[in-house]
Amino acid sequence: IARARSRPLDPPGGPRMTSANTLPTVAVVSVTYNRCEPLLVLLRQLGALDYDLAQLDIYLVDNASTDGTAARVRAEFPHVHLIESAENTGVAAGFNHSVEAALAGARPYRYLWLLDSDAEVEPATLMRMV
Repeated sequence: IARARSRPLDPPGGPRMTSANTLPTVAVVSVTYNRCEPLLVLLRQLGALDYDLAQLDIYLVDNASTDGTAARVRAEFPHVHLIESAENTGVAAGFNHSVEAALAGARPYRYLWLLDSDAEVEPATLMRMV
């Protein structure tokens, strides 16, 4: 049985580097509503990425969850830029709000990575994408 050759996931020479010879800055943006446990799994996985975490920021809109999501994120992941909505504005509006927050952040980002709050990522995922 013949198998197709897979093409490399990284561009030739590896991931594109910035002029400072560092990995590009990435803002992870997400929105959640009453998905505390899956979100905490995702945040732990983002912390275990094979990537320079100094180049990664996380922006999260909590859409007025009632399951203690915001308190858990504040306690366990103080580096996350948590935006607490007073009401559930829906997924699209929540993503828009987190993207706006990232774009207004203190530094520019080369990439925005939109993730559902129940997504799961492997350690090499981001490195392969950039």
